This record gives sequence, C-alpha cells and structure tokens, in this order.
Amino acid sequence: MKFLIKIDRKTVKKNPNAGSTRDILPGIRTTEFEYRGEKLPIYLKDKVNCYITGMRVVGNNIVILFGTIIEPISSKIIKEAVKDKRLSISMHQDTITVDHFPEPDYFYEYRKTKVQCDKCGEWFDHNELQSDDFMDCYSDRICPLCKEWDCCQLKYESL
Repeated sequence: MKFLIKIDRKTVKKNPNAGSTRDILPGIRTTEFEYRGEKLPIYLKDKVNCYITGMRVVGNNIVILFGTIIEPISSKIIKEAVKDKRLSISMHQDTITVDHFPEPDYFYEYRKTKVQCDKCGEWFDHNELQSDDFMDCYSDRICPLCKEWDCCQLKYESL
C-alpha cells in the first residue's frame, strides 16, 4: 500500500536564504599570546590553559614567552590581559566555504502519519522509519520493528 505523507501547513515558513548555493562556516580558531617576562602570570598555566611554544630574548635581556591559549579562552584571561600590559593576545578564525544545492523556498515539517510495514504488517509513525547504507545500497525506509529494508511505499506531498 502507498502512503501519502502530508505537509503540516502550520509549520510552513519562508526560507530567508532561498536559492543560496554557498555557505561560509567557522573553521578552526587559534588564540596566541606573547608575554614579556621570564615567568607566566598566575592566570596562565603552561599545559593547563596554554602551551608555551617558544621564547626569545631581545635587547637588554628582555624575555618574551609566546604560545597558544587552549580554547575556550576564559573571560578571566581576557580581563587580566586587558589590565596586564605585558600580555598581548591575538585570535585568528579560519572559515570554510561550502557549496551545495540551492536552498528551498520554504521550510516545513510533515504531519505524523501512521504507515504499515509490507513485510511484518505492523503499524508505526513514519518518523520512526530508519535509514542505513550497505555496500553502495541505501534505504531510508527501514522498518523500526522487523528491520526490513524498503518496508513501505511513501509519497511525500510537496508545496
């Protein structure tokens, strides 16, 4: 038997990004520091909330420690860094560009609909259907009870 899965009209919303084919997502963020001094201040602890990755001496034996702060950077570190003129922090945020099929004009959900498995004859909500892939085969209509693939025929309403 073929089941028609209808759209819940109360959930239809206009997609503000309709037609978009590209998204820019946040990638890896790194937070680095430089500290003018031989020892880190008490709010920075090597191998706890930061890693010292190097040291250099400039001029009249001024030691500069530099390294990476472990994310997420705490508000305490930021507050202390603002007060401590010997510490400078820099952050770098990478981005990832993802190209995809055009986004739909509307968002919506389907109504809960009872369907029957063709194999075991049991009834269940269509949202309970499972999906799986195996050796280049895919099904999104696996019975949640008997685990048979392609257990029913569905037709989804479109706007």
